[in-house]
Amino acid sequence: MSQINSLRAYTDCEKLFEAALADPKGARALIGTWEQCVNMRTRMHYFRNLDRKANAKTYPADHPQHGVSTYDPYVVRLIPDEDKNWWVYVQPRAAEDMVIEGLSDTPDLIDANPTDTEAYEVHAIEDKSNVT
Repeated sequence: MSQINSLRAYTDCEKLFEAALADPKGARALIGTWEQCVNMRTRMHYFRNLDRKANAKTYPADHPQHGVSTYDPYVVRLIPDEDKNWWVYVQPRAAEDMVIEGLSDTPDLIDANPTDTEAYEVHAIEDKSNVT
């Protein structure tokens, strides 16, 4: 099913993103089933895409808002509660929680450049389900 190309069709998505902007931890909405949440998440991502396109038309190319969305720093997650109701969470990306290390400063955990004798050959799995 194709998505509607009008921002007006996504006022529910905008409302949830705006609620997330207003709270430092983000926002959530009780949607119900997992299938409904997947649909809402798809709509949220598509709304953000339409917002980027609208901003590309609204702002000149040298403007920081050109081709980006105010909502780009947010991640959309689907999380069930203890009653098996599904929620759509919209939260800021937590890059500050990531531990990033330069590879030159850490010992090798794996050999990223194995020699031919150390490399592993990958084989395709052969379908034998219809073998008589």
